[in-house]
Amino acid sequence: MYYLKRLHFFQEIIILLLFLFLINNYFENNRPVILADGKGYYEYLPAVFIYNDLNFTYTDTLVSQFYDHKAASSGYLPFINGNKINKYFAGTAAAQIPFFLIAHLIAMQDSNLEADGYSLIYQDFVFYAALFYLFIGLLFLRKLLKIYQVPACYIFVLQLVTLFSSSLMYYTNNLPSFSHVYSFAFVNLFLYLVAKYNIKPHKKELYGAAFALGMIILIRPVNGLIVLFVPYIFDSWGAFIVTLKSIFTQNKFVLIVSMAITLLIIAIQPVIWYLQTGSFYVSSYQEERLILTQPNIIKFLFSYQKGFFIYAPVFFILILLGIITSVSKKNYWKLFSFIAPFLIVVYILSSWWVWYYGASYGSRVLIDYYGVFILFGSSFYRTKTKFIKPATFLLYGFFIYLAIIQTFQYKHFIMHWARMNKEKYWQIFLKTEPQWKGLFWMNTYYLKAEQILIDKTVDDQYILNPEINTTTLIDSISLKNIDSEASKHLLQLEYKVNFQQGLDQFLVIADDTAGNNLYYSKKYLFNGVGWEDFEGTGLINLEIKSNKLKDSLLKIYLIKNEKAATIASVRIRIANL
Repeated sequence: MYYLKRLHFFQEIIILLLFLFLINNYFENNRPVILADGKGYYEYLPAVFIYNDLNFTYTDTLVSQFYDHKAASSGYLPFINGNKINKYFAGTAAAQIPFFLIAHLIAMQDSNLEADGYSLIYQDFVFYAALFYLFIGLLFLRKLLKIYQVPACYIFVLQLVTLFSSSLMYYTNNLPSFSHVYSFAFVNLFLYLVAKYNIKPHKKELYGAAFALGMIILIRPVNGLIVLFVPYIFDSWGAFIVTLKSIFTQNKFVLIVSMAITLLIIAIQPVIWYLQTGSFYVSSYQEERLILTQPNIIKFLFSYQKGFFIYAPVFFILILLGIITSVSKKNYWKLFSFIAPFLIVVYILSSWWVWYYGASYGSRVLIDYYGVFILFGSSFYRTKTKFIKPATFLLYGFFIYLAIIQTFQYKHFIMHWARMNKEKYWQIFLKTEPQWKGLFWMNTYYLKAEQILIDKTVDDQYILNPEINTTTLIDSISLKNIDSEASKHLLQLEYKVNFQQGLDQFLVIADDTAGNNLYYSKKYLFNGVGWEDFEGTGLINLEIKSNKLKDSLLKIYLIKNEKAATIASVRIRIANL
């Protein structure tokens, strides 16, 4: 126990090292990471520091290593009052400024690097920024839990749980340009400073909390709802009111300065809008909005599509433990002061016009609030139930394992990014094998007779069922006579098969008349079916650009990997798209 007490000086570093080990040995750290919404959050930095253009006109012509900027920015740079603006708020970019400037300085000093704001050096430093704010978030989570006298060993476990059993892993590693890890850090800083002020009021905590709140709102305005949890920090309603009165009556100057700090930070966004459009307020999201008359609370929390408690079940357990603890201690103030704002936050966030927030792993918008959820659940670890507390670690271990697997699934196209359901969830549960990749991304095609150019069937059993660990040519088709205006063709392989794991593969190669390769693709038979121990008809569709097929020799091979699998026939169709 002595060593555990000393461990807290290093535990955030240990957690980050574990995370980096996981990335390097399992998840991989791909580039680019400034993508989708994250590119919008980040766009302020090159606009201000490199292109001196807050109307983003440079994106009309700029093409860099990873992007055609006109196409990549079309979704987040709308026209308002005749000028381009960034629909996203500037707080994430503000948090990234030190890292951007370091990257830009390095790029300007090295002739081998592109100092354009988007090259590899900038991608790397956005990842470093996310790691830094993850560290800050975990650090102040520890400090917050320590204030509430949670034992050191349990704090460490709760920190591990926060990162490794949730969506936070994915949005720190794969999409570090998104806002969530930055909000996570500033929310935890805010909660810690409020809790510290509650113990011993001092103006520096109030100023710090004001700064953190300003950043929280500048990053993502809806996260200003974190103030609803402030009463929970206090032991009773009376204690909260006493502190509030003392601020308004005895510390008016401190209050005014604190409010000024928060408002000055928030004011950055209206100033940007004014510089862009001549107006201090614009509706940057335009048609995208909250629809408060149509909340999706049950789906938001429990659906297989994106349910918070489905994809981060550890928080269901922690909140349940917090409820049980509050009820058993008859501490109804703590119960009410957490549950009421929790339900308000869920109600508002689930009322967004796309309640599942598009392509995302789990409920990404609740990452920002993890700190207060952990704080509520941590009350269980201050009780005297000696045997039950360690027993929860077994459950947490499974949740960590599950989240690591699901993060891998999401990253490698096993889990669908937006259209999961109960059947799909259990179909891929804990599955990571290559044959599961891309299963839910298969398109359905309805071909008309006039679209089909070639339609033939191979049913030679000697060809279709060769010896194990062999590659056998199924068919070779000359496409010299294909003459079509279509930009793409569809190659469709329909096969009658039975297998246990679906490890056999189709290999498709198209070579020109000189033998140069034009097209190459391998697909597991499993991808056309989606179930283990299958017997029936599978279908694989390959969309191929016409210039890869015209005047080519198309060869279709079977790679035999599974002894138990047998194929009765393969129907080959080539059609215009």
